[in-house]
Amino acid sequence: GDASDALAAAAAVRAADPTRTDARLLVARALMQMRRHAEAVDELRRAVRADPLTPEVHHDLGFAAARVGDFATAMVSWEQFLRTANGHPATERVRVAIEATKRLMLAIDDGDVAPANDE
Repeated sequence: GDASDALAAAAAVRAADPTRTDARLLVARALMQMRRHAEAVDELRRAVRADPLTPEVHHDLGFAAARVGDFATAMVSWEQFLRTANGHPATERVRVAIEATKRLMLAIDDGDVAPANDE
């Protein structure tokens, strides 16, 4: 399919030059399209280590991490995105994701102990 072709092409570029952030980003996006979110998270973590200043890497890592339930990583990534993404078109989407994730994390924390059933 298109995603597997995109993955193969991006992986070839990454193999030729592992320092290319754009290639790592394309690999991760292809993995996300294929619903291989955990692998995308790994690829994006490597991209962040190699290039911590590219906002799109933080953006994508946030959403990939959220998809695998790693909300702490998602929040850190999105906050870093907001610090580096002046005027980026995805800024509002990320703000909405942060607020939704905060609510979800609170709901999960509040749900740790089920209320007693007094029936």
